[in-house]
Amino acid sequence: MVAIKRKAPRETIEGHNPKIEHVYVKLPGQEIKDITLNSDEYSAEHDEMKLSEVLRQNMVVSSSGLIVPLRYTDLHNHSVTGEVHDEALPSADDMWVFLRNGRNKTMAIAQQDSKTGEVQGYLILRKRKDTPSEGSKIGENAVVRRHELYRYQHLSAQNPRVAMDELSKKYNIQYRWVPAKGYELPSERTSQTGWRFVKKRSSLESSAVTVSVIGLLGATFFLSSNFTGNVINNSNSIISNWIGGVLFVVGIVGFFAYFRKR
Repeated sequence: MVAIKRKAPRETIEGHNPKIEHVYVKLPGQEIKDITLNSDEYSAEHDEMKLSEVLRQNMVVSSSGLIVPLRYTDLHNHSVTGEVHDEALPSADDMWVFLRNGRNKTMAIAQQDSKTGEVQGYLILRKRKDTPSEGSKIGENAVVRRHELYRYQHLSAQNPRVAMDELSKKYNIQYRWVPAKGYELPSERTSQTGWRFVKKRSSLESSAVTVSVIGLLGATFFLSSNFTGNVINNSNSIISNWIGGVLFVVGIVGFFAYFRKR
């Protein structure tokens, strides 16, 4: 009997319209299942009936002898375009849904290119044992309040690293960024990339930049020597011009190769 290979989550996500958000549920050892009810390019609503049916079919006996549904992973995609603020960061509503359900152990957000459908990486959040659910308390006064989650969302637009660290500490959540092959997460937000996965710079690109910089700096040195009184004779001047010209061409070619690759 030939075993049927399960689809990886990435395959399923990339098989759907990348311009629209979709919600999925992932149970241990199973393929992800689409449980989207209503959705658009900025949000998606869970189909609670579909989710309940999936969980009902996968009940287990707990250590206390009770029959309970398996813990599951909630997964959805964030469609990204060229806009700076397109990213894999969770919204306040994402966090509200995640925290309010005790069986939802993990949430994963897939950053997906809106044009090609390629999944570029995941942000994975996992609850610890003492992570609170909706309305429950941690310590004296800390509770999950929706307005606090909106404060987090405002902060994430200014400083994502601080926002995620604050969220992690307050609600006892672990998180990690998992780039897809060929992608990386910039260490800090920039106006060009936002806080999202970007294509990893190849060694060829790095080499092209290095050669370009060296070439242009060298050209500047040799060509400028003709104007600073450092020329000993006409022969040296001609040689300097030739060397400067060659280095200048090398620098321009290097920059052209880099931007063409980009």
